[in-house]
Amino acid sequence: MYQSTSTEDLTDSSYSEFKKLFKFYKRRDHSLDLSAFFDPHKYSEVFNLKLNYVSDKCLIAVEKIFKTINGLRPINQWTLTTFLHRPGLFIIGGVLTIPEQLKWIERCLLEYSEPPNITNLFVQSNNPYKGPNVFKNNSKKLRWVTLGNDYNWDTKEYDNLARQPLPVEMVKLSQLAVYSIGLNNFFPDAAIINFYPQKSYLSPHVDRSERDLTHPLVSISLGQPTIYLTGGTSLNDPVDALLLRSGDILIMSGEQRLVYHAVPRILEGNEAFNEEYIQMVKEKEILDYANNCRINISVRQVDN
Repeated sequence: MYQSTSTEDLTDSSYSEFKKLFKFYKRRDHSLDLSAFFDPHKYSEVFNLKLNYVSDKCLIAVEKIFKTINGLRPINQWTLTTFLHRPGLFIIGGVLTIPEQLKWIERCLLEYSEPPNITNLFVQSNNPYKGPNVFKNNSKKLRWVTLGNDYNWDTKEYDNLARQPLPVEMVKLSQLAVYSIGLNNFFPDAAIINFYPQKSYLSPHVDRSERDLTHPLVSISLGQPTIYLTGGTSLNDPVDALLLRSGDILIMSGEQRLVYHAVPRILEGNEAFNEEYIQMVKEKEILDYANNCRINISVRQVDN
């Protein structure tokens, strides 16, 4: 799925297939052909994509939650992308209106990143920042925040009990996504929000720290588009490069729940939130962030 190159480090046998592709897309010394990516917004027999809509059997469960959430597009405008060679991987598009996407970005920056929620700035060894107005004072340094059952980045474990419940709107949106693909009994209790300024990335990894791995993982993309790599349970398994846009909701379930995945780069400058939306945010910096950076909300259920 990636263009050939003569660069020595990409042909080095010491690198796994996943890491070769990750390093290739992370580099910025070559142009990218976006048509080479799996685009979940386009049906493609070549890429084994199937574009669906929410099935009638899922509508009853979805509509119950739908009525309690603002800023959603009509259900018949949502798209549900599945992958014939990756059963269990779903991407839902068209759920959030643009104003609602901006509202979620604003929540992440001005609300969810505030104490008592824990950010990378709170635990950094040198000069930890534990005060309020995190985004205003540290916008360029903010990288992640944990909510609910806090994830410990050092031990790779969750706390025994949630520090506080997840925001109601986050629970409802993630449940809405899960129920729309036909799954049920999803009660999320933890979330990790990753902030991607320009030139940032997320290395190949597997989310396996949850104590019950039978539950799906829900990822909500906001802001600028990104290259998303998804592989298998081994770093040498085949890897697909997907193009995720703002508002896309990706769900990893079943056999796709424990695959390697990564974000080698964001594609800043490819999604425009125009000045007409300036009245919809509290601060102009929110719109600037949306036009230059990416945010991902990863929601999960730690326990049974």
